[in-house]
Amino acid sequence: MRIASFLGRSSLGVASEFRTRVFAAGTFAAIVVAAGTGSGRVAFAESTSTPAATTPAPARQPIAAVRPLEVKPAEYHLVYKFLLNQDVHMPLSVDSHIQVQKDQAITNTMNQSTVERHYHVDSVEPDGSAIVELFIDNVKLTYAFNNGNPITYDTSKKQLPPRGFEGVNRSLGMHGRVRFSPQGNVLPLAGLPNDPATDPSESFLDPMPSKPIHVGEEWFEDFKVKVSVSRSLNQRITLRRRYTLESVDGKIATIRLRTSEITPVQDAQIRAQLVQRTPEGKITFDLDRGVTVSRDLTCSRTENDVMGEGSQIAATTHWKGCLR
Repeated sequence: MRIASFLGRSSLGVASEFRTRVFAAGTFAAIVVAAGTGSGRVAFAESTSTPAATTPAPARQPIAAVRPLEVKPAEYHLVYKFLLNQDVHMPLSVDSHIQVQKDQAITNTMNQSTVERHYHVDSVEPDGSAIVELFIDNVKLTYAFNNGNPITYDTSKKQLPPRGFEGVNRSLGMHGRVRFSPQGNVLPLAGLPNDPATDPSESFLDPMPSKPIHVGEEWFEDFKVKVSVSRSLNQRITLRRRYTLESVDGKIATIRLRTSEITPVQDAQIRAQLVQRTPEGKITFDLDRGVTVSRDLTCSRTENDVMGEGSQIAATTHWKGCLR
C-alpha cells in the first residue's frame, strides 16, 4: 500500500615491491709506514710481510616480496530506525512551472505547494518493522495562469477555499496505516490489502538496500505509474529509481537518485504525462538516527508534438523536504 501525497551497492590489493640494496665489503691493501733515523727523512716502502687477513663478504639473502593485508572499503548499513510513539515531521515543498505551446498559442502555469506532513510510529516489531500512521497536517497552495495574479489557499486560515480548491480540505488528517520494513518497503498489514496501483513516488520513505554497501554502490526500485491512453483507457508503464551511495561524512550519508523509464514509450501524448515523473537529485540520511534528513529533487523535461506537429510541453518541477 502506498499513500498518496507522501513523495518520499574491490578490494584494493596494493602490492608493493620492496627493493634491497646489497653492499659488498672491499679489501684494502696494507700500507706500511717505515720511520727513518738520523737525518729525519721518512721513507715509504712496500710491506714484505704477510698480507692482512680479509673479511669475507656476507652471504646473499633471498629478497621476498611482501603483500600487505587487503584494505576493504568501509560498509554502511542504511536502515530506518523506528521508535515507538515517534513523530517524524518533514514538510514538502513543490514548485512547478509548465509551458504548453500549440501553434502560436502559449500558456504558462505556476503551481506552488507546501504540505505539512508527518508520520507517527504506532508499533514496532522485533524485526525492526513498524506500523506507522501517515498524516497531512496543513496545505498551502498557490496557482497562477499566464503570469496573472496568483490565487493562494492556506488550510490553516480556516477560510472558504477559492473555486477549484474545494477538495483540499479533504486531504487533511490521517491517510492510513502502513507497515514499513527497516528498508522502507511496504509490508502486508493484517486486514488491509496493499494497492499495487499506488504510485510509490508518493510514499514518505525511500527504499534502502537490503544489505550493507560501500560508497559508489547502487540499488534500484521498479514501480508502475498509470497514464491515460484515451478518455476511457488507462495504461501502466514501469519506471525505475536508481539510488547511489555518493558519500558518507560522519553520520550523514548522501544518496544520488535518478529516475528513468523502463517501458518504451513512443506515444507523445503519454510522454507528455511523464514530464514530472522522472526526478533526480540528492537525499541525505542520518545513519545513527535512521531517518531521512532532506530530499532535494528536480525534474526538467520537454516533450515535442504532444498535441500535433509543432506543439510542445516543457515542465520544471522542484521538490524539497527537510526534517523538522
